[in-house]
Amino acid sequence: MNESDDFEKMLARQLRGASPYIPDDGFTDSVTAGLKVSKPRRFKSPFLVLYALIAVVMCVLIAQMPMLDIAHNVMAWVYQVDVASLVTGAVLYAAALCVGAVLWAAKMLDII
Repeated sequence: MNESDDFEKMLARQLRGASPYIPDDGFTDSVTAGLKVSKPRRFKSPFLVLYALIAVVMCVLIAQMPMLDIAHNVMAWVYQVDVASLVTGAVLYAAALCVGAVLWAAKMLDII
């Protein structure tokens, strides 16, 4: 316990005596001035309202669906699936992920 207290006191003494500013001869200012100014992103409320309306409509439609029949058909498909269709689905899924990643990266880099 005593060694820990001594270390704390020594550290506090060192920090009190340290200078809070390290001179950089204008380096920080030059780097900050060279940074790209990002354009502000606008809030697209008409699209938000449209998406909310679509979500409400989809929820109403899903609530009207016969879920038991859909579950039965899905289970029948699962029992009939073969390896070739699984591989095809995996390839399509991977392609969709790649396209999504490329589109996201292009959007982040302001290409599109």
